This record gives sequence, C-alpha cells and structure tokens, in this order.
Amino acid sequence: MAILQNFDENRKTKRFDVAVPAQVTSFEFSELVRVHDLSRGGCRISSEGSLPLDKIVHLELYIPKLIHNNRKSKGLMKCGMISGKIAYCSQWQLGGIKQYGIQFLSSPIESHGIPKIIREIQQNTDRYRPTMRWVA
Repeated sequence: MAILQNFDENRKTKRFDVAVPAQVTSFEFSELVRVHDLSRGGCRISSEGSLPLDKIVHLELYIPKLIHNNRKSKGLMKCGMISGKIAYCSQWQLGGIKQYGIQFLSSPIESHGIPKIIREIQQNTDRYRPTMRWVA
C-alpha cells in the first residue's frame, strides 16, 4: 500500500532541489532513476519500477567530475554506494513513473557524493541540475 505524506513535516535535515541521475539496486531490482531532492538523511526518486515500503535499496549517484575532482573536467562519474530503505511511495503516477522516498541507513560520506553536491548547492544556489541527456 502506498503512503502519501506531507514530506516537509517529517524531514529532519534540509533537502535541496536537484536533478541528479542515480542507479538504484536491490537483490532483484536495478534501474537508472532521477533524484529530485537530496539531503544528508535521504532523497526522493522517480522510478518506473515497483519498490515496496521498507525495501532496502542501494543508491549510487552520478555527479559531475568537476565537483568530484575540483578541476575542469567534463562528464559524470558514479559515486560510492549508500544504502537506504523505501520510506514512502506516491500514489500519483505519470506514464507509470512513481515517486519514492529513500531514508539513508547511515550518514553520507564524501565517497557517496552527497556532501559534495550539498556543498556545491550551498555555495551557489538552492538548485542543482547538472547537464544530462536522459529524462526519468
């Protein structure tokens, strides 16, 4: 059963509006998704797959090499894997795409890419949208 929530009331950490590609995997599931908002405690993704509540998944973000290496590089690179559980699922669907909330099981470290993205946003703007060639 899907749960609709007022997401702002349950957030313990500030979330930032992003559009970041990521790979989400579990034992029987693997899909390229889009991360819509991000914090040190979790994120929201769009997915065509069906993920049950409380399912443990692993998330790997793709971030610009420029942010990761702090030099003039082009393209995206995959960051380290962080685990989380599906905390909510939207009932609203558009073309079979659902929105899921993932609550991280541990605090993100540098290799996950999350602290780097958050620092970049805080230094520049509240929105982060690296150039991407696909749409989820």
